[in-house]
Amino acid sequence: MPQLQRIDLHHLRRSWYDVLTGVTHGQSYLITRRGTPFAQLQPLEHHEQPPQITVPYDDAISTTVHRLAHELTPATLTTLLGITDVLLDAAIQTGYLPTDVLSRLDALDDLITLLGRQHSLTPHPWLHLPRRELQHRTPLQLLQVSWAPDSAGFLAIKRLALRDGMSAGS
Repeated sequence: MPQLQRIDLHHLRRSWYDVLTGVTHGQSYLITRRGTPFAQLQPLEHHEQPPQITVPYDDAISTTVHRLAHELTPATLTTLLGITDVLLDAAIQTGYLPTDVLSRLDALDDLITLLGRQHSLTPHPWLHLPRRELQHRTPLQLLQVSWAPDSAGFLAIKRLALRDGMSAGS
């Protein structure tokens, strides 16, 4: 049986995270109140090492997310991808995104590339222009709800980007 480490209730309240970390590593505690033992905290199972999850760094995803955040603003990109600011920052640092978000990122990157190639249309203002073809909504409004690269709304936006690019070259 592992040796019990004595810990005062006041100390436990201040450093509960450290105590729970100790429990996950197999440490047992005798909790005292004013020096008198009143409870015991011990692990149900002994783990040599807590499980760790590692995600390999993907430079291509990180670079794409960073570039799109710069071109569109971070707030617009989080809206279009349906993610939080925290997940956006994590994607830039780790290059990891969930699979469903990754497919939207690829489709969005293709759209932004198309807009840039089509006679240098600036993507951020273009996404904020209301369109008759979209029932007087902006592409951004249409893509604020969950969307997929093969959804009717995204395909309509892609057709508009192609059309606008062609008319800008005329």
